[in-house]
Amino acid sequence: DDVSPTLKNGGATVSDYELCKKAYRKELTPNMFCAGTQEGTPAPCHGDSGRPYLSELR
Repeated sequence: DDVSPTLKNGGATVSDYELCKKAYRKELTPNMFCAGTQEGTPAPCHGDSGRPYLSELR
């Protein structure tokens, strides 16, 4: 797994925990969340799973 030297920016919306739990079953624990994008928008890349997620507080 090579890390890109270029920081990339893409949007993702945090999904409802119960919806994520149904999709990921035993893999999702209470200290985790899942996020995704709508079709046609920049998305996390293959291999981003487990990488840091940064969000601006509003």
